[in-house]
Amino acid sequence: MYIYDIDLTREIIICKGKGMETDKLFLYFDKIIYEYTKRFNYSYDDSYDYRIDCLLFLIKNYKKFDDKRYKKSFPYITEIIKRYYFNKNIKKNISFDVLYNI
Repeated sequence: MYIYDIDLTREIIICKGKGMETDKLFLYFDKIIYEYTKRFNYSYDDSYDYRIDCLLFLIKNYKKFDDKRYKKSFPYITEIIKRYYFNKNIKKNISFDVLYNI
């Protein structure tokens, strides 16, 4: 499944308007998070835990996206994910190269 930025932006606008998340938005977020976590060398259990935590963090913060100011939501969503992983792993001395080479 490939996620187009326009579809992601449309789904975010719909969810913000409804005041609740749709299944489609959860699928988009899960796919983005899954592809991002493949860059880290976590065990299956750790990877799953990080994905769930990141999804919750993303659900809390995606509503701050200003669709009137920005047309593309994909960079905003990936930045939230990067910041989550950086803050979560700051004690483990992970490289910035891993975070920013998507």
